[in-house]
Amino acid sequence: LSYLIIVLNIVLAIIEIPVYIRRIKRTDLVYSKWEFWWFECFSIFFSILHFWILQSEHKYNDVMLFITVIGWVGLIAWLRESIQFDESGFCIYNILGQKKRYEYKDVLMIKQKKREYGRPYHRTERIAVIHLPNKKVSVNREYENYFEFMEKMAKKYKEVHGHKMINK
Repeated sequence: LSYLIIVLNIVLAIIEIPVYIRRIKRTDLVYSKWEFWWFECFSIFFSILHFWILQSEHKYNDVMLFITVIGWVGLIAWLRESIQFDESGFCIYNILGQKKRYEYKDVLMIKQKKREYGRPYHRTERIAVIHLPNKKVSVNREYENYFEFMEKMAKKYKEVHGHKMINK
């Protein structure tokens, strides 16, 4: 089972590279490049480490199997999660591949948030939280095509409601 999971993990990592290349060419998707490379490296590194541990000793096999499966789930999550936008609205795809469509007129407001992470990984994330009826959607500012998406949303919101979107 462990060898099968290792092989599937590496195959999945290789299959996702063409998907990544297709995503780069699209301008109507909001997604994270950083997460792709993080999960890709994580997945391949721990698959190789798991294979090496299986060759030498079976003492840590269960732990490595669990870590390898986490990389697998991360790759599938990246493959599934994105926001696709067009002239009238946007679709949100979740980890299960389910699609939910929202129109720009449904947007109630957008709140800008800032998350700061301290030591040892000091960095700041700027996130837009889009408030919809019965739903909140978080979009990281570092995601690809973020600014195009927000610009289109603000423009359509102003056309529908007659005033600028409220940023709080």
